[in-house]
Parts: sequence; C-alpha cells; structure tokens
Amino acid sequence: MKNFYFVFIAFITGFNASAQVIESDSLALVDLYNKLDGLNWNRSTNWLNGPVGTWQDVVINNSRVIRLNLNANNLSGELPDAFYKLTGLVSFSFLNNNITGVLKEDIGNMTELTGLGFQGCELSGSLPESISNLKKLSSLHFASNNLSGPLPDFLDQLPSLSVIFLQNNRFSGPIPDSWKNCKSLSTLILSGNEITGTLDNFAYMPRLRSFTSSGNDWDPQPFPQWIDTMAELFLFTCIDCNLVGEIPPMDLTDQDDFNTITLTNNHLTSGVQYLFGPQSTSGRIFSLNV
Repeated sequence: MKNFYFVFIAFITGFNASAQVIESDSLALVDLYNKLDGLNWNRSTNWLNGPVGTWQDVVINNSRVIRLNLNANNLSGELPDAFYKLTGLVSFSFLNNNITGVLKEDIGNMTELTGLGFQGCELSGSLPESISNLKKLSSLHFASNNLSGPLPDFLDQLPSLSVIFLQNNRFSGPIPDSWKNCKSLSTLILSGNEITGTLDNFAYMPRLRSFTSSGNDWDPQPFPQWIDTMAELFLFTCIDCNLVGEIPPMDLTDQDDFNTITLTNNHLTSGVQYLFGPQSTSGRIFSLNV
C-alpha cells in the first residue's frame, strides 16, 4: 500500500495546477474508496486512475475537494478517519448507502460545510456535539438511520440551519428548550422516532413552512393553536400525535401559503370547521384529514 500511495501522489502532481489537490485530500479520497468498498461502487469512473479532478462525482476548487456526491452508490462500511481531513468540503451527500458506525466528533473540523447528507444510511449512536462548530450549515439530512438518544441540544448554535430531516430513527425524550432559538428553520421532519413531551417549543419558529411530527410518543396535549401565528406555514402533519379535545376557533385562510393539514389518528372531538373559515370565498384548495 505504501508503494501505491507514493505512485499515486507522484502521478497527480504531474498534472497542471487546475487538476491538482493537496496531498491530504487526495489520500483521504483514496482511503474513502478503499474503506467503503470502492471496487463495488455503482459509479467510480476514473477513481484512482487519472487526476483527482476527473474522478466521478468529485469537484475541486483551489486545490481542495469541495463537493462529493456519492448518493446511492453502494458505499459500504464505516467512514475512515481520513474523511474528516477533507476540511475544504462545502457539501457532500452520501444518501442511501450502507454506511455504518458512528459519526465522529472530528466532523466539527469541517467548518466549510453547508449540508450533511446521510439520509438512508445505517449510522448509529448520537449526533456529535461538535456539529455546533459548523456555522455555515443550512441542512441536516439524517432520516432513516439508527440514530438514538436525546435530540441534539445544540441546533440553536447553527444560525443558518433551515432544513432538518431526522425522521425514522430512534431519538427519544422531549424537544430541547434550546430549539426555541432556531429562528431560521423552515422544514422540520421528526416522524417515526420515540419523542415525548409536547409540541409547544415549535411555537417559537416563525419561519416554519413544513412540519411533520407523526408517529412519536407525544404526551396528551391540546391542538397547537400556535399554528395560527405561523405566517409562512405551508404543511402541517401531525398523525398520531395524541392531540385531544376541541380545535379552538381560528381561521387559517389568512396564511397565504397554508394548504395542507393532516391530523389523522388523534382524539379531537370537534372544531374542524374553524380551521379554514369560508373556503368558498378563498379560491384555494385545502387538504384536511382528521
């Protein structure tokens, strides 16, 4: 293997500057390929053969690897330590692969990242607190993994975070109070976990557009009247959320974009007629399922 690395490095440095990457980035990609069963990837054109800038799904800028898109590529195994040395990465997406193990605290060194894309993998454990160092992060895609433990209590430290997909994991416990300060969130999907408590902390997210929290272990609670104050809300899905009692008087027709609300499998007794007021004069179509 030492001979291989030597030959590989010598090879890439023989190309012009536009095709070069720093040595640590090139070695990190080689290690990623070897540790994640690169021989069986669905797409790997030019990997380990030719300048790194020609490797399929790799984007280089100023001698750094800045993008990796390896979605649905049959990656298999644990992320190698070298992966976390790709500190020039702006975005990567490993959706729908067989990546196992835990995400290491070293992820916090990748401070240029704007998104984390691990949806549909097999990651376990909890999300490392060092993610709070990624101040440019705008999206978290961790749906359909084996993540567990409390929901991360540091998301309020990510000022640009707008999209969170955490559905179909095993997160448990209540919504952290710190989430009240997640003022930039627009999409929040939490379905299919073991979350307890109430929906109250979501009332402090003024930019929320799409919200789904179905299939958790919510405490019995009244209908969340705070949705009447969400000016940008488009979709509200709360299936099997242990909502009880009457829906209080409110008229959502004043919220220009709101058109879908799903409340299936709750314990609401009456008040559905309050939600959208005189629909015949609104000229809009609503999907209402209770």
